[in-house]
Amino acid sequence: METYLKLFPGFRRIVHAENALRASQMLSNQEFDLVITDIQLDRSNALEFIERLRSQPRYYHQKIMVVSGCLTKEITLRLMQNNIRHILVKPFTARQLLIYAISCLGIQRKPKKLVDKILKQVRLRLSDKKDLLENAVADDDIQKMFDTANQPASKKDQEN
Repeated sequence: METYLKLFPGFRRIVHAENALRASQMLSNQEFDLVITDIQLDRSNALEFIERLRSQPRYYHQKIMVVSGCLTKEITLRLMQNNIRHILVKPFTARQLLIYAISCLGIQRKPKKLVDKILKQVRLRLSDKKDLLENAVADDDIQKMFDTANQPASKKDQEN
């Protein structure tokens, strides 16, 4: 999921918490624009985590997005009671994740167009690298292949 989110330049800093306890600790020490949680967490569940957050005035308006592979009517109702409006059902694509995250943040009026543009740039960049990698392998130049795979995006890629 982090890999998908990194495709969007607006997500500059992405932090991962192993469980709800660690997430709570991180939230108490810093502010986050968006919290994304799976409904099933290690050693607890996201509903309890969200309800604890929402019980504190500081987090009442925290933007939270939930992903789930096991959504029931009861869970959906409890999420909605806790002001959760962005629920993404597994399995999902990179496109769906980005659209939901951008929409949850409210930073783009037409997130679908933005995400399609980002994914097009990624596909172009990967196809360019694929051609370069195939040429490097054909030349048996391992160093060239390694350098090509690890080179930063060109200015042209960044401008699009």
